[in-house]
Amino acid sequence: MTQFVILLFEEKIFLLVAILFSSAAEGNPRSLDEQNADSCNSYQTLSEAWRNVNHGVNSPAECDRDMNGEWYRFMGAAGDRMPTQRPPSTHRCGTDAPMWLNGAHPSVADGVVSRQACAYYSNDHCHWSATIQVKACSDGFYVYQLPSPPQCRLVYCGETDRAIDPCTSGNGGCAHTCVLTGPASSHCECRDGFSLGQDGQSCVDIDECMPNNGGCSNQCVNSPGSYHCACQPEKGWLMLSDNKTCQDINECTANNGGCSHQCVNTPGSYHCACPDDELALGPDGHFCTVHGAAIDCTNDYMQVELPRDTVGNLDAKHLHWEPDRGCGATSNGTHIRLRTGLYQCGTQVEFTPDDVIFSNRIVTRGNYTAMLDGVITRGGDVDIPVRCVYPRKELVRTSFRPAVRTLRFTERGVGALTLRLDAFPTQQFLQPYGEADFPLSMALRSDMFLQLEAEGHQRDGELSVLAETCMATPSMNLNDQHQYVLIENGCPKDATFHSFSSPNPAVQRFGFQVFRFVDDQPVVYVHCEVVVCNTSDPTSRCAQGCINNARSKRALPMTGRHFISQGPLVYHGKGEKEWGPVTSGLLAVGGFLCGVLLMAVGVAIRKRQQRPLYHAVPTTN
Repeated sequence: MTQFVILLFEEKIFLLVAILFSSAAEGNPRSLDEQNADSCNSYQTLSEAWRNVNHGVNSPAECDRDMNGEWYRFMGAAGDRMPTQRPPSTHRCGTDAPMWLNGAHPSVADGVVSRQACAYYSNDHCHWSATIQVKACSDGFYVYQLPSPPQCRLVYCGETDRAIDPCTSGNGGCAHTCVLTGPASSHCECRDGFSLGQDGQSCVDIDECMPNNGGCSNQCVNSPGSYHCACQPEKGWLMLSDNKTCQDINECTANNGGCSHQCVNTPGSYHCACPDDELALGPDGHFCTVHGAAIDCTNDYMQVELPRDTVGNLDAKHLHWEPDRGCGATSNGTHIRLRTGLYQCGTQVEFTPDDVIFSNRIVTRGNYTAMLDGVITRGGDVDIPVRCVYPRKELVRTSFRPAVRTLRFTERGVGALTLRLDAFPTQQFLQPYGEADFPLSMALRSDMFLQLEAEGHQRDGELSVLAETCMATPSMNLNDQHQYVLIENGCPKDATFHSFSSPNPAVQRFGFQVFRFVDDQPVVYVHCEVVVCNTSDPTSRCAQGCINNARSKRALPMTGRHFISQGPLVYHGKGEKEWGPVTSGLLAVGGFLCGVLLMAVGVAIRKRQQRPLYHAVPTTN
């Protein structure tokens, strides 16, 4: 009912209108449900990215202290709802204590419901709490009536409903990364080095080498999502620290590139050249040869033939192999010929990973000073380097076959056994030499370590082994006429022989200093006659060990029992002390490269010595 009241004051009339609402005359006021129904249409939005449960803490930490019971909807980067499980950790949602919904979301039919909002802090899932109102709207989202939190640095968190997250199904169709942009929207992104394809999902490799060769000075190599600079060919260039610039390697600075005369450096490579029309590069591309000169490399010798018309007035009597003046030349009227054994006349040997190289020099005698036509001269002396190059792998497969270092047999009363004789580089006996290491190239008087081992089906400690006799020969033939006894009747015969402790009786370890057969034999094989015994038998031959009784000795060459060999060992003179020049080499077959060089340098002459049949190198005082 509406009442009007008229007041008279000092002849002025004031009209006071009072509007009174009567429940009987005007009807009921708006109900709470009517007011809440408007919340699905009238709300504030929470869209801050830091509010999402996957976001960490901000600095300073956020706080929802400005909230005062208004209705809110989570949208955008914040998510589309409050999480119904505690966050993975504290210090989420941009704050210290993230708040989550401790209960399920209602359905549309449930209307407005009360729920507890918990603050996760200090390992307490609900350290603080507040009562909030939640409503499901018919358009598929939720609104929340949020009061001010009970403490500061508390924030109501949001998350994206996984049920409508497009990135959870097949990575959103993206080849690389699916990025959520809204409650039900996403887009694809590519990793570094890729660009997004026209379909908006695939990723296409970016060829970084297309613009400006990737900044590389030589070669740019593109790879999926990346690239790198390279130097081609690798051996002729050096990659600088910027990983982009290739610097040419001057191969001629190291040993003249291996060239006998001139070394010509080129970008990324080099080549050898000869300074004279009388000379030509040999087959190896490094040594200059005299036109018409011929060299013959065989298993036993190397031979050089020089046409007389290419060397002017040179006479055969004036030439010899260095340093042995006794190794001279012969002549048939048209050619001058010089021949030397691979291990004679001062011939030297060099081992490379792929080849074995024999080298010597032909020089003039000191009293020969005539100038030579077509040959480089210095003071009238002539130097003719000669070398034969043999592929090392071919040598190992043929003349230099490794000895039989593993023997399998059946011993009566013992059973199936495997006998091994391995060579080791150190007396710790950690890792034996392998097949690829042979032939072993070792210095004279260096230490050689051998391990004899019997392997069987018995338990450890039941077998024992004894090297009853061991000998060295310059070939794999046990009955070679050149023999040197290392062990006889279990007793050491070499002055440098040493025994080493072993882990069990089935292993015998010993060593000696490397020696040489001085009758131009550079190769050494070791052969052992082995006895395998039962360790528990105190009367066995292994238990007896060294027997010096002359009646027990058996004549050589060895026959019968179990024989096993080790080798070949090739000596070189680099570690030699108090000895003259050592001829070192190995038997050779197969293809070769050879080169003959004539040029004038000084001549060094050494006297050849007479040699006994064999010689054991004495120990060092």
